[in-house]
Amino acid sequence: MKLLNWEKIFLLSIAILPFCFALNPTSSIDLPLVRLLFPLTFLLWLFSSLFEKKIILDNRPRFFLLLFFLFFCSISFFWANDKSAASTKILFLLSFFPVYFLTYSLTTKKRLRLLLIKVFVFSSFFAAIFALFIFSLQFILGIDNAILFASKSTSFFLGANFSTMVMSYPSWLVNINGKTIMRTFGSFPDPHLFSLFINLSLPFSFYLWEKTSSRFYLFFGIVCLISSLLSFSRAAYLGIFLGFIFSIFLFSNLNNLVLFTKKHFSKFLGIVFLFFLFLTIPNPLFQRFISSFDINEGSNSGRIEMWQLAINNTLEKPFFGVGIGNFAKYNFPMSTSTDPIYAHNLFLDFSSEIGLIGTIFLIILFLIPFLKLSQQSSSLVKATAVAFLIFIIHSFFETPFYSVHVLPLFFLLLAINKDV
Repeated sequence: MKLLNWEKIFLLSIAILPFCFALNPTSSIDLPLVRLLFPLTFLLWLFSSLFEKKIILDNRPRFFLLLFFLFFCSISFFWANDKSAASTKILFLLSFFPVYFLTYSLTTKKRLRLLLIKVFVFSSFFAAIFALFIFSLQFILGIDNAILFASKSTSFFLGANFSTMVMSYPSWLVNINGKTIMRTFGSFPDPHLFSLFINLSLPFSFYLWEKTSSRFYLFFGIVCLISSLLSFSRAAYLGIFLGFIFSIFLFSNLNNLVLFTKKHFSKFLGIVFLFFLFLTIPNPLFQRFISSFDINEGSNSGRIEMWQLAINNTLEKPFFGVGIGNFAKYNFPMSTSTDPIYAHNLFLDFSSEIGLIGTIFLIILFLIPFLKLSQQSSSLVKATAVAFLIFIIHSFFETPFYSVHVLPLFFLLLAINKDV
């Protein structure tokens, strides 16, 4: 007999992840609901496991690599100049660490493993619908009124303080050939994190479609894909493109490929035709993608500058770094905690802050599961490998670990149990 059904609470937490509103216990603190839910669910899981005298723990190499990585993050506090920034980042990472234990334990059961994937896909679909709704408002109410509406919803979802910071450094708009367009972001702080969250669900949407033959999952996948494309995030475009290419090689058994093409021939032709139009007819999506290769473009040159700073920091302090959360203060002493300054590359961010040893653990933490997943025959495992690749590609241009929406998904993908 279980004390409380922690499994339902955990699945509910994943379901509401894109819409987890923030509490404001004080005027200066934003506390996303999931930062309470995950640790509380972990405690329920622990008490329930102790009551049943059965604690399910992971003994795969990835778990110990994760522990080493978190250890290096934690000890970097001692040589960080800005102790407040360091402690904030460490507590953030540790507050979502319980997701690993919960996912591993939950997914030992095949039925619950599949249910978790479905919950994630449904959650992403509704996040995409909400983002497309806000995106469409610019054509109905005008872009200024659409931004006003979005700012109000952002305050609810992100909290009063974080939403103020987000709106001080807006990334909601993009200028393409002189035309300003509001991007998709929905309940997320910016289009980049939104698109990564959505992209991680795409392999599972199409996996469920193939497994169940239900057109609902195909519809979910298409809606999510459209919403991601309209984020105009070039990291998202690259992740989708390379994920698609990797999928072809991953499912490269010729007989399976022929059977799949015959079964979905009309859909296959439709995709080829749309891709041809995308490449030949001038459109904002293609123009945005092409701009990725323009090093003089504003955001590209800014990223390159941050990469250079992070590389210089790593060369200056290769073993221990400048301390977690201290990249901004080290390079820009006058910056404050509200300034969104980071390396725009997950691996460079950590190499500059915790040093090369801790970052090597992080890189191996990505590579070992990814390579192992790629070598197995299960379709679900392969879908997880594609999601891992999308995460890796996106991480070369962003630092998604400090997102309340995305970090839980990293732990979830890393921890999935049984044949994965």
